[in-house]
Order: sequence, then C-alpha cells, then structure tokens
Amino acid sequence: MDEPQGTEAEGGNVGAPETDPDTFTVTLDQFTGPLDLLLFLIKKNQMDIRNLAVAPITDQYRRFIDEMEDLNLEVAGGYQAMASELLQLKSRMILPRPPEVGSDEADPRKTLVDRLLLYRRYQSAGGVLKDRAVEAARRFYRGTVDLSAPYRKGVILLQEATLFSLLAEYRIVLDASRGRRRPPQEIALDSSRVEDRARDILGRLADREELVFDEVFFVAAPRVDLLVLLLSLLELSRLHLIRVRQEAPFGAVRVSTGERYRPGVAPEAQMTSEQIFEVEEEPAHA
Repeated sequence: MDEPQGTEAEGGNVGAPETDPDTFTVTLDQFTGPLDLLLFLIKKNQMDIRNLAVAPITDQYRRFIDEMEDLNLEVAGGYQAMASELLQLKSRMILPRPPEVGSDEADPRKTLVDRLLLYRRYQSAGGVLKDRAVEAARRFYRGTVDLSAPYRKGVILLQEATLFSLLAEYRIVLDASRGRRRPPQEIALDSSRVEDRARDILGRLADREELVFDEVFFVAAPRVDLLVLLLSLLELSRLHLIRVRQEAPFGAVRVSTGERYRPGVAPEAQMTSEQIFEVEEEPAHA
C-alpha cells in the first residue's frame, strides 16, 4: 500500500537545525520510550490526542525508524513493536467498515489513546517530583535532635575539654580583666607558685564535687596570677588529679576530681613538689 504523501506534516529535528522539510533526525536518548516519541509527534503537529490522526503520525513515526536504521543505529524493540501497532491501526482506519456494523463499535484508537493519556499523566507527575527534588536539594535542614532517655531525664552528657577550649576560656577571663580599671596601687613582688595554686584548687574540690572554669579564676586578679592558675589546671590535668570537661562547643568548662584523686586526703598529700612539671616516663615495651 502506497503511503499518502499529502497528509504528512513537516518533520522536526531535535537538538539540530532542519536541513530538509521532508526528513527529520531525532536523538534516541531524548525519548524514554515509544510513547514518549508519539507524544512528541502529537505535540509537534498540534493534534488533539483524543482525536488522533493515525495516518500522518504513523508515517512520521515510521520515517523516524527508517532514519535510525539508515544511520546504522540500533533501534530498541519497543520502537519496532509500536511501529507495527501503528501500521495495523492505520490499516484498520483506512479500510472500509462492513455496512452491517453499527456505530456502537469501539474506536480502534481508544486503546492507544488511553495509553498515551495515562503515560502523559505519569510524565507530568514525574516532572513535578523532579522539580521538588531540585528545590529540596537547595535547602539545608537542621540535624536531628537526639531525644533519648538521658536527655529526657535532664542528664547532661559532658565531653572532654581540649587545650584549645581551655585557652579560649582563659582568653575570655583575660579580656574581662583588661576591661576593669583599678586605681593606682603599689605593685608587690608576686610569690605565687604553681604548686600553691594547684593545692588551692584541690582544696576547693574537697568541698565541692565540681567547679566551673569561671569559679577558678578571679577576674580582678593580676595577669600573673591568672597565668599561674592556668598552668596549675594544666598540671593537675596531666597528673590525672582533676578532670576538665566541656558540655558543648563554646559551652561552660567544668573541673572535677580525676582518676588519681584520693577522697579524704589533704591537698598537700595529693601531690608533692617533685611531681610538678615532671615528665612521665613511657613504659618500656618488650
């Protein structure tokens, strides 16, 4: 059967300019299946999908398959099957119907039209979901909050404080001390020693289980005393007589007794002068 030439709509070219109004080249990767290609041809020819003109669509679809084969490109089986289905539907639409058949006979195009409408509906929904995914990728959400039992009971989980967090707290105390102007006074020779301040800290821990970093330092104290207090904390932490912890980044630093602290023992007996700034020897490995 010769294909009618006058009913063909001009072909379209996807991704490249047209060179011949009677031919078109379509990149197969732009279509996810034969129904996608059919919807493209229907939209290009501005047809009503419910009143599908089978003959021109079949001719253009067949021309697409032929173009792919002429370029020695492998055409998926689904496209070949749809081409056969369109040719069969075209022949049914062209052949005259028997006069005894009433008008109640189902439209041969109904099955294909229903498939196209359903596919277009899913295609539209997929586009909406894709847009939402792109929009969600541009948003940054806060991390989940752990609502486990310790938090519900009001228990605060403490983390080990680092040297940098101690120095940061020391900087805050130092800056606060600079902001206070004191009247002129006589400067006496400071005889503060690290071991004396260390024993003072242990004595305060004997009365209380825990101290806040700000309670150890006195803002109005001279800078030398602040430095001695900081060195005392570092030494006691090195000797495992105290434990320094921080609740969260930039949170309060807390000081409590360490592993080697002996309850009920006087601060003078907790440590000796020889222990200050001693370097602990590494155990020899066999």
